Amino acid sequence: MDLTSAGNNILAGVYVGPYYATINGQANVPIICDDFTDESFVGETWKATTTTVSSNAATMMSQRLGLSASTQSKDYGEAAYLAQQLMSGATCPPGTTSCASSDYAGDIQFAIWQIFDPSGAGNPFSYLSGNDYKNASAWLTYASANAPSSSSDAGVIVYSPVGGGPPQEFLGMPEADAPFIWAMDLAGLCGLVFFVRRRTQAVSAKA
Repeated sequence: MDLTSAGNNILAGVYVGPYYATINGQANVPIICDDFTDESFVGETWKATTTTVSSNAATMMSQRLGLSASTQSKDYGEAAYLAQQLMSGATCPPGTTSCASSDYAGDIQFAIWQIFDPSGAGNPFSYLSGNDYKNASAWLTYASANAPSSSSDAGVIVYSPVGGGPPQEFLGMPEADAPFIWAMDLAGLCGLVFFVRRRTQAVSAKA
């Protein structure tokens, strides 16, 4: 895997998905990070194991957090569901009549991060306030209540770094879902070279 772009979406001073990578020679693959505590750099290359949510195989995040099999299955089901919503351009949690914030991708991204990093002074939701906090919380609540029963999330791909990380663990969509995303924010693929940092708001160029 080679992280080639952090994309154009920023919320609370942090780049949020989708990012773009070259994976096994396939360029411009959209990916979403599920790991808030580690870091990845644009231009960084690493090896990753590839599983799907349905395989329920041990992944980097589950190993690091020591999740039980049942918790792992639930958490990755929720993260996969939310990743699909982000990729499809969803704006509000189902059943919500309106969202007051325009940072929809960021709200969903922070909900994904909160699944695996819910506590501590640097937890993802501590970066949010106002409508973004409300919307991200609503996404997390909806996913917790409904995503585990959604079989459509099973094909979401989990890219876990060999050796347990860093770099971060990422989620990717089944191939059939990719063309829609490749059409989004193509300007973000043209020479953006940024350092992707989860836990600080600093973004600096990487030579």
